Amino acid sequence: MRLVGLTGGIGSGKSTVADLLRQKGAVVVDADDVARSVVEPGEPALAALVERFGADTVRLTMLFAGPFEDDVDWKTVSTEGIHKWLRRVHRAVFDAVAATGEEPLELRRATHRTIQGVTHDLERYGFNVAISKLMVLTNELTKALGEGGGGREAAESLALLLAPLAPFLAEELWREALGHGSSVHTEQWPSFDPELAREDHVTLVVQVDGKVRDKMEVSPDISQAEAERRALDSERVQRLLDGRRVDRVIARPPRLVNLVTAPA
Repeated sequence: MRLVGLTGGIGSGKSTVADLLRQKGAVVVDADDVARSVVEPGEPALAALVERFGADTVRLTMLFAGPFEDDVDWKTVSTEGIHKWLRRVHRAVFDAVAATGEEPLELRRATHRTIQGVTHDLERYGFNVAISKLMVLTNELTKALGEGGGGREAAESLALLLAPLAPFLAEELWREALGHGSSVHTEQWPSFDPELAREDHVTLVVQVDGKVRDKMEVSPDISQAEAERRALDSERVQRLLDGRRVDRVIARPPRLVNLVTAPA
């Protein structure tokens, strides 16, 4: 996968992001439906927003508003919130370049998990979910820098991952903050280390007859037998069962165990 901003497609290159956005949901601005990605001169409301906040902010606001295929009422979204986040990204990347501390292991783990997650999200056009993950990485980077750590790898990854979504900001960060001579949009898509991306613990949800009754932290490698045992041994579950027989166990480790009780 190569970085292409919004002009050259994602993954296979068969469709550009802009093309895909034109085909999906609509944004309602002052009762007029407009294509989700396109700001035309005759659309004064969106043109004014672009003039005030910039194209990257408006684009991200649209993409973050909800699932890609849904329509969006512009009155329900926060352009200001996205703009504040992008300002935090800008500040964090510049601060990371100036930082001299060592990059904390937890930040490196967060970076590689974000690369893994955003790659998956963009391949299925889950733009709002991808943006949410980038917001989390921004928070982790800011936290690490505030504690005296470094963050160069996280900052570079953030710029690369932002490129298809906020191409102008990503280019500025890549060249002016991070000091690269070539365009971010010609760089290879970042890869992740599976060991660093691996989660130490995940939340196992325990249901009884389809209703959530307990949650517990378990290893991502937990076996089906161990997941079932942990679920059956739960004190909350035992109190709820109160002697009722479990007729069937539906286990999807490491995330879910559903205990189906026998009919009364």
